[in-house]
Amino acid sequence: MNLNKESYSILVIFVFHLIGAVGLCIPDLRDYFLLLTPFNLLLTLFILIWNSSFNNLSKMLIIVVLGFVVELIGVKTEVLFGSYTYGTSLGYKLFDVPLIIGVNWLILVLGTKAIFQKYFDSKWVQIILGSTLMVLLDILIEPVAIKLNFWQWENNVIPTQNFIMWFMVSLLMHWILSFKKTAIPYRLGLILIVTQAGFFSIINIF
Repeated sequence: MNLNKESYSILVIFVFHLIGAVGLCIPDLRDYFLLLTPFNLLLTLFILIWNSSFNNLSKMLIIVVLGFVVELIGVKTEVLFGSYTYGTSLGYKLFDVPLIIGVNWLILVLGTKAIFQKYFDSKWVQIILGSTLMVLLDILIEPVAIKLNFWQWENNVIPTQNFIMWFMVSLLMHWILSFKKTAIPYRLGLILIVTQAGFFSIINIF
């Protein structure tokens, strides 16, 4: 079977997320697979860049830095998302914030933008729908993130302001990318988001 770059990338993302979901659902393997979480995010980022036009790399870097800075402000002040702390599952931390967290923001922004720019010409429709989908993904992610010690909320209560702020930050990030077509193809973006949703759904169920 001949696979082009995009098809190969889709296959790798699907297989790695499926293996990760299964591994995290097995108690005896969970701790080992948690150690691989940052590497899975880096692999996904590498695949996205491999499929990208390099004139968008500067905007990608801005989003990664912005994601980290927003989380840093959020953790230290508690005024953005609410009162939360990061656990150890996302790897090395700087000022109590995982270095990988900005990469996670970028992955979600690229995937959601790729989906909606195919169907809508309006920049603002793409921004609003992409940001809305990111909030829906966060609703799916939150229970799993708590169980796997990605982060913890004060009194185990996820505040409404978290979802409001997710939408606002997503709007800003989508706006930054809105001046050019997204760097990744539609199919890759769609499979990425569907796979992420499936990944967290499987863990949440089992």
